[in-house]
Amino acid sequence: MFDKNFYPTPYDVALKMIGELNLRGMNILEPSAGKGDLLSVIREKYTNIYCIEKNLELQSILREKEYTILGDDFLKYKPDHLFDLILMNPPFDEGVKHFLKAWEISEENTYIRCLLNAESIRNPCNKERKLMMGILEANGAEIEYLGDCFKDAERKTNVEVALIKIQNKSKRKKFQFNFEEFGQEEINLEDLSINQLAKVDILQNLEDKYSAVKEIIGEYLTLKNKLQYYLDGVLDKYAVESLLKNNSSIERREYEDVLEKVRVGFWQLVFDKTKLEERMTSNVKKDFFDNKKEYSVMPFTVDNVNKLLEILIQNSGQIFQNCIEESFDYLTMYYPDNRVHIEGWKTNERWQVGKKFILPDMLNSYRFGIHKDIISDLSYIKRDKIRDLEKVLCNLIGKSISGVITIDEVVKRGVEFGKWNESEFFKFKIFKKGTIHFEFLDGKIWDEFNRKACEGKMWLGY
Repeated sequence: MFDKNFYPTPYDVALKMIGELNLRGMNILEPSAGKGDLLSVIREKYTNIYCIEKNLELQSILREKEYTILGDDFLKYKPDHLFDLILMNPPFDEGVKHFLKAWEISEENTYIRCLLNAESIRNPCNKERKLMMGILEANGAEIEYLGDCFKDAERKTNVEVALIKIQNKSKRKKFQFNFEEFGQEEINLEDLSINQLAKVDILQNLEDKYSAVKEIIGEYLTLKNKLQYYLDGVLDKYAVESLLKNNSSIERREYEDVLEKVRVGFWQLVFDKTKLEERMTSNVKKDFFDNKKEYSVMPFTVDNVNKLLEILIQNSGQIFQNCIEESFDYLTMYYPDNRVHIEGWKTNERWQVGKKFILPDMLNSYRFGIHKDIISDLSYIKRDKIRDLEKVLCNLIGKSISGVITIDEVVKRGVEFGKWNESEFFKFKIFKKGTIHFEFLDGKIWDEFNRKACEGKMWLGY
């Protein structure tokens, strides 16, 4: 069943683990989440729940239950969140390592509730066990021996289990750390592509910069605390609180909110500065990230970036097909007898993109009046649609969009209304009412585009 370390937490043991804790509003991490048995006990407590799980099948179950997954290897995890509670039933054969990792990422006042093989505590025979025992003793941990509490569980074992209850009292407050300098070398991501995994040195530099940003955000909040200290007695308490909005919950919220924006920006940087961006239309790209919400919460690390790239490589065929069908659907909207209350033209057909076709509303009407004879800009939204189509055609023939003459480039040079122009793939003519007439220059590319789109839709007879 799943793997040798899969031992779901019995319900009564889970209740014992959370015991006296008030979970309302807590940030909680379950670093070996399995299929969510332990999480299900705390879900109703209005908490912010995050989890980590190695097994891909179990990850799928967690996603179906709408849990937020932060990674797949807790021992390599680099947190972007501040956790109030780390609630864990780690693999019995690596329990001590998992506890030490939980302690490493915990902050001041973080609670840890951890199930371990009782022998790990009773027999501190190695360096890791001795280190754990020193932490437990120094922080007044409570150890409760639960006996063979898994003997009647979903997955049975006679291992004697101990429950560790500890709160971190030995660490400084989060925003008292010192800023650490990192290298400032220029980062060039242009060589990264969907067929070439990221060069570790480039991505490591980027991860270091991300880590430095995390430190700077912490230092910023530390300086706010210092300012509050020096304002004490100068401004009254309410004026200071109003000025700084400073309490622990707001500190944590501000830290995580700012870091989330930064993290998303770093993920987007990798995507936009590589040739990955050339492979996806704007909507397919948006759908990919929307449907992979864990990438907005997952820490920005070399390992995680490479995993994303591997997923893109594995799904490149389907991604390309989705892009073709998206462009096909857009270009075939404007057929004469459509039922979506939009204008249609006889040149446009529903079952294929015509070699000649017409698209409406392509101009920024508020910028270009009817008396201008030269156009040098297209509607922002429609410009993206055309670029998406050109990306698809480039991928179809194995070219990079950076190496072709796009419609947008031609227009930016300035074109006259009503006169034919040429880009890499099209002859096109722009009219003052906002329509553009297109004609494919290469009949083979036109035919292959339609064939691929119809093939993906499983339309027969094309």
